[in-house]
Amino acid sequence: MTYLLDTNACVDFIRDVGDTRHRMKSKPFGEFCLSSIVVAELIHGAKQSPKPDKHIPATRNFCKKFQAVEFDEAAAEAFGDVRLQLESEGLTIGAYDMLIAAHAKSLGLICVTNDKGFRRVNGLAVEDWR
Repeated sequence: MTYLLDTNACVDFIRDVGDTRHRMKSKPFGEFCLSSIVVAELIHGAKQSPKPDKHIPATRNFCKKFQAVEFDEAAAEAFGDVRLQLESEGLTIGAYDMLIAAHAKSLGLICVTNDKGFRRVNGLAVEDWR
């Protein structure tokens, strides 16, 4: 695995926005994984959508294509570091974004996202494919 997909990168792939789908299709799918936090966000989005009967199965089907990586103790340790770093610098990003960033960092993966807040996390490799 090389890349951990943020929620917005998954949505970009599904909706074929930007260059995400093209870039992902140019690499082996084994290069990509999803954090269990991203899976939770995607399922939540599908459940709150105007067409949950359609979007929930489609979202589950999408997620099954990737290895889902559980948020573990190493990720929890990294989260503590990420949050401390951001707070000490007076910076903020969303709580889920901190968890996802910490997860990618703990695994040494590149986080694919178009959310500029991830760039505030020291030592996190980020690529924006939008």
